[in-house]
Amino acid sequence: MRTKGQPGVLELLITFVDNYMPTVAGLSANTIRLYKASFRLLLTYFYNVKEISTDKITFQDLNRETISSIWDWIETERNCSVATRNIRLAALSSFGSYAQNRNTDAALSFVTAIQNTPTKKAAYTPRISFSRVGVSALLHAPDTKSIIGRCDAVLLSLNICLWCACSGNLRSQGARCPV
Repeated sequence: MRTKGQPGVLELLITFVDNYMPTVAGLSANTIRLYKASFRLLLTYFYNVKEISTDKITFQDLNRETISSIWDWIETERNCSVATRNIRLAALSSFGSYAQNRNTDAALSFVTAIQNTPTKKAAYTPRISFSRVGVSALLHAPDTKSIIGRCDAVLLSLNICLWCACSGNLRSQGARCPV
């Protein structure tokens, strides 16, 4: 149910994406594209699962139960990772703050539902790197008796030097570069 004269979900979403994000907030094109993908998922959920067309979505539809089922749907049906879910949550949270400033009463339940949704912890994946022995073995792998082998050895050495420079593993910083 919409209060007369107050903007609805779709109207606010359009002005949020088209006007607020690029001009007022000054967000990059990549961020806007990411947010649009999040909103597209929200609208797809309502259309496919709830069978509500996008122009009929109200803030009352965006309650705690619906928001919770959206996250379950994103993770199970869409096979999205926890990190993706958290990005979608950030996009909806940003829109919720915007909507609450324009239609306070209607957006309150939506904003409350978003704020009460905790971000999930993603599984930590340790960074894999070569040991000094591994790098040495890699550098000695090309057959330096042929021209192609010597080219491979030079390219490997350059790549390792670039890695050392880019990752901060420089001799001046106390760490020894394996080359």
